[in-house]
Amino acid sequence: MVQYSQSPASIGPLRQAATDSRRPGLGRGRPAPGSSITLSEVTQNVITRTGEFCSRFLAWRVRLDQAIELGRHVADEQVATLIAAIELEPNWLEAVLGRIALRDEVERVRIQRLQVQEKLNRLGNAYLDLLITEEECKRRKRLLDLEMESLVVPQANAAEEAGRLVQGLPRLLG
Repeated sequence: MVQYSQSPASIGPLRQAATDSRRPGLGRGRPAPGSSITLSEVTQNVITRTGEFCSRFLAWRVRLDQAIELGRHVADEQVATLIAAIELEPNWLEAVLGRIALRDEVERVRIQRLQVQEKLNRLGNAYLDLLITEEECKRRKRLLDLEMESLVVPQANAAEEAGRLVQGLPRLLG
């Protein structure tokens, strides 16, 4: 027999679970101070309360798993709806190939501009070394400057200019 001398308020939570009696006349409350219960009753109460807790936990876990599965189902439906809503223009391939060609053209022009810049540097060195006259240097420089001005990709330059304007917009408005 277990004897209690403490008041029910001072009994710890585990001890409360162990002493929760289902005996007739005591209901679900704790035993009164000074009352006694057997060790088998305490053990049975602990087993019963643990089983109840496990049942509630498993039920909660099942509900959680169902909610997660429902969330996955909703997300799958939304992704399927988005994919179904994607429509490509009939000329989508030409547009993609055009962008690739534009990038290739920009790279080709960039390389040619570097080559013209190198020619300008060599021209300046030739003039400084007195290998060519001043008039010849000016004539060749004009030709190279014209070539440099012609090396542009209109779409890329327009996009670059628009980007600069957008970046400078706060300064213009401020």
